[in-house]
Amino acid sequence: MKQNFKILKLFSALLIILSVFIIPTFAEDPPDTGDAGEQEVIVGEMEMMDLEDLLGEDAEPQTSQVDLQTYVPAAVTLDIGENGSIKHNKKTYSKNATFETMTLIFYIIPNSGYEIESVYWNGKDVTGLVSGGLLKIKDLEDGILKVRFKLIGGKQPENDKEKEKQSQKKQIHHIKTSDETNTKPLIYVLAATICVIIFTLTFIKKKEMHYLRKK
Repeated sequence: MKQNFKILKLFSALLIILSVFIIPTFAEDPPDTGDAGEQEVIVGEMEMMDLEDLLGEDAEPQTSQVDLQTYVPAAVTLDIGENGSIKHNKKTYSKNATFETMTLIFYIIPNSGYEIESVYWNGKDVTGLVSGGLLKIKDLEDGILKVRFKLIGGKQPENDKEKEKQSQKKQIHHIKTSDETNTKPLIYVLAATICVIIFTLTFIKKKEMHYLRKK
């Protein structure tokens, strides 16, 4: 019995020695062979090869392109009626004009006692687009702006009435003067005719008297 107990103790001691010295050697990390760097290089080459396969051998790097659009000034002709003006780029036009511009914004200004009658852009009626005298054309293009004005409510302003009276006076004076000028030649012709008649009658009377004396 004692002998069996000794054998068990030796076996236990052998197991302890194995667990302390021999088994841990199998759990240690494998020795560094120096192949880790080569693996990283291979992986990098594989990634580059995949990128070239995706892009193709003739692929070129793409660069962003910006399209620059060139704007050309528009040629505008103003056809302005009487009793108003048009303002554009801080300049006021009261007569027909032609110019180039980059903005088609116009202020239509009627004279006192007048209002906007009609507005045409390239023959198209755009009177309804005018708001507070302001007209905006969206598209930058060549065009003719035609504007006409009319009396407000059909009433003629006082200053225009005065002008009309002066004009009527001038016309009456011109008619009188022309009448006087036209009647003068008639008077001269009539006087000359009377003189000729008197002379003729006198001559005939003398002839008759002379003929009677001879008898």
